Amino acid sequence: MTDLFAAQRQLLQQQIAVLQRLGAALQYTSDRLPWPLETRHLHDPETAERLAALNDRFTKLQDQLVGAMRHADLFPMPS
Repeated sequence: MTDLFAAQRQLLQQQIAVLQRLGAALQYTSDRLPWPLETRHLHDPETAERLAALNDRFTKLQDQLVGAMRHADLFPMPS
């Protein structure tokens, strides 16, 4: 049982590392966008590409977070 717990804990740690990388990438993209966004910014191809990247990274972050939370719920830490 402890081998299973150790394996599940390692997997959860890997998932957390992925979440941290995605969070850092999301912050990087956010920092490169003009804030506040205005309509004129949407006509700039570079800004549009950065917005698409922000959307993609946020979606990936959500998907990974759901997976990590599901994993943590299925394999609670022993008391």
